[in-house]
Amino acid sequence: MASLSREKNFGVLVNNVGYRCPFLTLDNISDENIEDMISISLIPALRLSRDAYRHFLKRGGGCIININSIIGLEPRKQRSLYAAARSAIVGFAESLRLEANEHNIRILGVYPARVKTKPEFEYGWDVNDAARKMYEFYAAGKYNNLILDFSKEPEPKAKKYAVSGEVHVLSISGKLESFIQ
Repeated sequence: MASLSREKNFGVLVNNVGYRCPFLTLDNISDENIEDMISISLIPALRLSRDAYRHFLKRGGGCIININSIIGLEPRKQRSLYAAARSAIVGFAESLRLEANEHNIRILGVYPARVKTKPEFEYGWDVNDAARKMYEFYAAGKYNNLILDFSKEPEPKAKKYAVSGEVHVLSISGKLESFIQ
């Protein structure tokens, strides 16, 4: 990455690294599950962010977009290991935002609920729709966090999330609610 950043003048890093949720209770999680989750979901995201951040400091600005999961903000049963990794990315991004702001580096958090990454999935955000919403959010240039909710409620509800700044909750029905944490 470091040599690539010197050769190319990129301005955005999209961190979309993650390992699937094993859907196990803690007593059934193996050492291998733990090692896989940490080595796949955390280490690459931290290293890529560090390398991009160094590049953005030299460049005078840039943006790191962390594609996370709603599980990082709303833990659920049989997801303790996955929630730990996703919550770690929340804490990392929130802390990084504090130091990045003074260097013209944006740190965005995107927290999708279910995304239809396979055609056989019956429900969830269509991948193309989710990508379009994320791009619109990024292009608007003024937001910190976007939650892609899969709620079928007519209006998304403001909840207290473990993120700072302005939060936008977009429901599958297209309703958008914005609030300050």
